[in-house]
Parts: sequence; C-alpha cells; structure tokens
Amino acid sequence: MVELAHKDPVPETPMATKTVPWAYSGPQGPEHWGDLSRDFISCKIGQKQSPINIEHVKLTQSFPKLVFHYTSSPLQLQHDGRLLLAKTAPQNSMLVGKKRFELKTLIFHSPSEHTVEEAPYTFEVQLIHQNEFKEFAVVSIFLQESKKSHAAISTLWKALPSLKGELGPQISFQLSSLLPRNRDYYTYSGSLTTPPCTEGFTWYILKSPSELSTKQVDAYHALFKKNARPAQRAFGRVVYLQSQS
Repeated sequence: MVELAHKDPVPETPMATKTVPWAYSGPQGPEHWGDLSRDFISCKIGQKQSPINIEHVKLTQSFPKLVFHYTSSPLQLQHDGRLLLAKTAPQNSMLVGKKRFELKTLIFHSPSEHTVEEAPYTFEVQLIHQNEFKEFAVVSIFLQESKKSHAAISTLWKALPSLKGELGPQISFQLSSLLPRNRDYYTYSGSLTTPPCTEGFTWYILKSPSELSTKQVDAYHALFKKNARPAQRAFGRVVYLQSQS
C-alpha cells in the first residue's frame, strides 16, 4: 500500500516559502533548487521526489475509491509570477477510505509535471488536500489541447489575473466540474513539486485526461511560460493503477 503523508511540519500551501527566490529556468531553475537554501535540500537529495514519469504500473483493486465532496464556492485566482493558483473554501473535501481531506489549494502547471511513458500533457491541475493529522493528498488532473473547449476552464479564465502579484475577481466556481468522469487513478508516494520539495505527499493522478481548446491554452501562455518541474528519479518506487469501477 502507498503510505499517506507523514506529519513533518510542512507549509500548508506550496507558496508558503517566499523568502528565497526560485524559478523554472536559469540559475534559480529546478536543477539548482537544492543549492538555493538549506530548506530546499530535499529538492537535491530526496529519493521520493515528484513529479515522476509514469510507466510499468501495477494494476490493483486494493485502494479505496476517491469520493469528492466539492461544492460551488468562492474562488480567486492568483498570479504569483511563476504559477496560477487559488486557495479554496473549506467546505470542499475528499474521502480516501475513511480519511477526510480538506481541499486547500488549486495549482496549474503547463506542460504537465507528471508524464506517462515519457509523454507530457498540455496541463496538469493539482488539487492539494490536507487532513486533521497534517497528512497531504494531491489529486492531479491532466488536460490535453484539442479543438474542444473546456466549460470549467472557460469560467476560470474569465477571472484570470493579468499581472504578477495580482488577484483575479472573486467568482463562484463548482470545483467538481474540473474532474473527469472516469476516476481511475495512478498512486504513489512523492513530494511537493515546488521548493522546499517536502516529501510525504500521496499522489492520486487521474488517468483520463480532459480536453481544452487551443484558444484556452493560448490565454494561459500569454501570462505564464513553462512552469513544470522535470520528472525526477523514481528510486524503485512503485506506481499503482487503481480502477474506480
């Protein structure tokens, strides 16, 4: 079984570490994160780092279904100069077996950070959850560019902030509209994908991608360049594929 996240003190959201500048390219890029601060040492020496390339998965029926309790709730997108993210209302949660995880943060990466057999998707949306024991669970959703527009993304993009440090307008958003119908998922033990790269995060990566249009992709890339950490070494970790059917 994949172990759920440990109880080390870690930032409640990935953007909690703001004192040390880091980036997705150049001398502060991913290959240098572990040298920028002692707090970032896991980025360099950790052996359970995320993202990873997903291949050679083991099929299983031994993991619980993911049960989402997402509601229509207030949401504001933030442009922090590197990422598009949003903190979410506390009424949104997920059950993993009998464990309840509250949704904390929504983050967009393009291209996807996780790859499947070396191939990236156009986007990866990461939904970071935490429970009362300070355990972390991340649900990841792939989005692939196509001719078809994504209705939920259209709603979100109307509230895009245009400048670094800016918050977009507050909207009411149904978070479940981001989830694909097929809830089969890959799962493994990993880490935060931004500094400080804290380990002990359990990942639930939904296998089936959703589609979004070229126009929607272009609207994002007009504000953000590539903001994905490259795949990290697996160090023998097993990735399981759980069917939800």
